[in-house]
Amino acid sequence: MLNKLNKTGLIQEANPENAPFPSERSSRTYEITDKGKDRFYELMMETEKGLGNYQKSFHTKTAYLDFLCYEDQVYLVDHYIRYCQKAIDHIKEQQLEFDENPDQIQPMQNTYFFQTIQGLMDHQMNRWKLEFEWISHVKQQIKDEPHN
Repeated sequence: MLNKLNKTGLIQEANPENAPFPSERSSRTYEITDKGKDRFYELMMETEKGLGNYQKSFHTKTAYLDFLCYEDQVYLVDHYIRYCQKAIDHIKEQQLEFDENPDQIQPMQNTYFFQTIQGLMDHQMNRWKLEFEWISHVKQQIKDEPHN
């Protein structure tokens, strides 16, 4: 992977004396290039590709938010807050369909299938509510940190 990043110009060999975590064993030291910084920024700010894995990729991005300016951090977090809210709203719509059609649902209410689907929706709702609480906390941390 390092060779590939080096060949594409995203990283370059660096002076080992400048390594933030020096090692006593022999090893190569790399630093990110300007091209690498541009690519990193592009990947961090991407919010439309891979929405099926967006939750997972956003979790990875949160570890690196400090490398972005305050405005970009807030933008990404606000985008994810809206993403979580859309997931919550979608599940609420599904649950509302059940509530608005009692005649269709009543014959199924005591079936394993219905109880499983309802339990899954409740589980998903709880997961997204926790996710929403977590990202709201992250946003508050960003706001509480001093920034320029």
